[in-house]
Amino acid sequence: MSYRNVYVGSGRLREGGRDTGTVEEQRQELRLEARRPFGEEARLTFGAFYRRAALDLGAGELVPDTLQLFRAAFGYERTVSSGWRVAAQVAPSLGGDRTLDARGFSLAGSVIATSLGDPRRTWVAGFGVDPRGPIPVVPFFGAILRPWDDWTVRLLLPELGVARKTGLLLGGKSEVKAGVKLSGGGYRVSPSFGSARGRPELDSRWLREQTLSAETGLTLEWFHMRAELSAGWAFLRRYEYREAGVRITAAAAPVVGLGLTGRF
Repeated sequence: MSYRNVYVGSGRLREGGRDTGTVEEQRQELRLEARRPFGEEARLTFGAFYRRAALDLGAGELVPDTLQLFRAAFGYERTVSSGWRVAAQVAPSLGGDRTLDARGFSLAGSVIATSLGDPRRTWVAGFGVDPRGPIPVVPFFGAILRPWDDWTVRLLLPELGVARKTGLLLGGKSEVKAGVKLSGGGYRVSPSFGSARGRPELDSRWLREQTLSAETGLTLEWFHMRAELSAGWAFLRRYEYREAGVRITAAAAPVVGLGLTGRF
């Protein structure tokens, strides 16, 4: 189980080449994951994810002041004789603004193969499909490298980064890291959202949100608990109604995050 709270600072909004206001964001994320053996070489995976973003912006802006995403995940993993582990997952979700309902249903999935046997080098290949997400099809091809005992290099979208173990700190194992990551989601706005702003073409449309950020962080781990503090810069924030041809961007802003993870 993990919980993460993220603050993104104020940045100016632009739509159609004109400034419309500013936006500031407070985001909360909760994730639950479980794995169960299924035979000798396989296991089943289960998960749930909930994200809620509260946006501080003007009443007439074309971005909702609340964005919510709930996603369940059901998967199957199996080790094959060629030294690879293959994982397939299907993930139904609901995305909306202040209200979550069946209108915001979408279905995502992924197939990913991971190499086994070499502790210094893990290869990853596959793809993810999320028709309503920030990127409808995401290819996974890259590697997780451990060139030295204390170093890990992650060369795999949607997150690129490097981490280094730094010994004991405050009674726990510590690690510092830095990287670039892409996050986001798809949300269906309410039937009257656009009309209330003089833009009826946006009623019941899907809004795709993307955030690209560069961050550094410190992780502390005690037994089955882990805490992470991160800070950085969100240099791309984009909100798109692709079917309506409308794009709103937010200026770059600082980002700060605090996360807690427990294993049971």
